[in-house]
Amino acid sequence: MFKYILLLEESIRSLQFKRDEKERQKLLEKEQLRKNIEEEREFERKVTEGFQKERERMLSKKIELLKREDMKKLMETKKLEAFSIMDKAEQLLKEGKYEESIEKYYNAELILIQIQFPTEIIKDSIIKIQEKKREANITKQQELEDGIRKQEKEKHFLQTVADNMKYEEEQMRVKQIKIKKQEDLKLHLERRKEAAFELFDEAEVYIKRADYDKALEYYRSAELVLNEINYPTNSIK
Repeated sequence: MFKYILLLEESIRSLQFKRDEKERQKLLEKEQLRKNIEEEREFERKVTEGFQKERERMLSKKIELLKREDMKKLMETKKLEAFSIMDKAEQLLKEGKYEESIEKYYNAELILIQIQFPTEIIKDSIIKIQEKKREANITKQQELEDGIRKQEKEKHFLQTVADNMKYEEEQMRVKQIKIKKQEDLKLHLERRKEAAFELFDEAEVYIKRADYDKALEYYRSAELVLNEINYPTNSIK
């Protein structure tokens, strides 16, 4: 049993060692990869610098080889090309195409830089376009917000009108019910009054017959009916 435990511990230590060794190997490989990448970047940088210097040297040599008159013509052609692009940029600006206009101005600026022509006017134009673009965006946003507010206002107005119409309809319905009740009450009172007067007439008949008890009974009945409808009964009493 003891030997088995020793063997197990030895196996565990061996596995741990192998794992640690593998991790160290990975770290070494990672460090080596980092160094390789840095070396490649440094190499690429030097190559790029070399190409750039060579390009600048070739450009300088080409310029030196060109005749003065040819250079003058080239510069004039480039300048005219740049101005033509600037005209297109101005037209795009009038059409409200700010991004396209700025792009044209940048193209014209690159051409003028090549011939060492002043580009301050282009820089100023680009700044002005960017400002106009910002103002246009603000105006557009304002118009959008105004439209939303207008829609909300119209919606609120229509809702108010609908609520008022509903209220007026309800008031009219209540008024009609009230008028109906008043008319029904008036009709009821009129009928009760007629009933009381009919009792009066009956009482008069019994008075003529000298049946005073019966007449008095009818008068009392008529009085009760009139009291019911709050009709004056002083003449009866």
